[in-house]
Amino acid sequence: MLAPIMRLLIVNPFASGVSDERADQVRRALGDVEVARTEHPGHATELAQASRDAEAVYVFSGDGTFNAPPLAEAADTPPFFHNNAVDTIEAAVSFYFTQTFRDSPSSFLIGEELSADQQADLAAFLRVINASTNVDQVRKRVEYVQSVRSPGNTELLELALADLDDARGVLADKALNPDAQSLLNSAELALKGALNGKDRDRPSPLGKVLTLLDRAKATLFSAPPDGDGGGEDELE
Repeated sequence: MLAPIMRLLIVNPFASGVSDERADQVRRALGDVEVARTEHPGHATELAQASRDAEAVYVFSGDGTFNAPPLAEAADTPPFFHNNAVDTIEAAVSFYFTQTFRDSPSSFLIGEELSADQQADLAAFLRVINASTNVDQVRKRVEYVQSVRSPGNTELLELALADLDDARGVLADKALNPDAQSLLNSAELALKGALNGKDRDRPSPLGKVLTLLDRAKATLFSAPPDGDGGGEDELE
């Protein structure tokens, strides 16, 4: 076990983006830290657990983060865990409150128990965050195509449609935010219309798509996930 320290920097020397020079730059930027280098898979967790009394623990593994799927899009990236053990974000959340996880070396990462209802709420929150992130991605592509005439616009709108389908699907799987689902469905229909049209005619219908996306995003965070916010009407 590591001796008591104030702050620890864990460096993964095997990551493609890590070099001695970059690790030293990170160390100097953080100031007074002790550096520990990982030697095998799972070593970072072991080092962090051994230093639970430290003031702070930092991990440098190429881009400065743990190598894990972005939490913002966790709900639509199943299956989960290294062995593809579960297929839903609800099951993934629940796993962290099982005896199996409590008996694992990483159990120290979960400080408080959550009830079954609280676990469901957390999973629903992750689904809403996922949908919101998808909407943001759609909006960026739609804004670009609305402003720029390019032969690549059709492909961008196809990608936007895929993200829009993900946003709606991640909510529909658990019947969350029906009003947001309705608005996203309307946005999808309008986006398909723009996709099927000529590029020079797309700016106007894409304006409607942007308005629907904004309303959907607002609905996601202004009503309970299973609530009714009155968003069934479409734009004229």
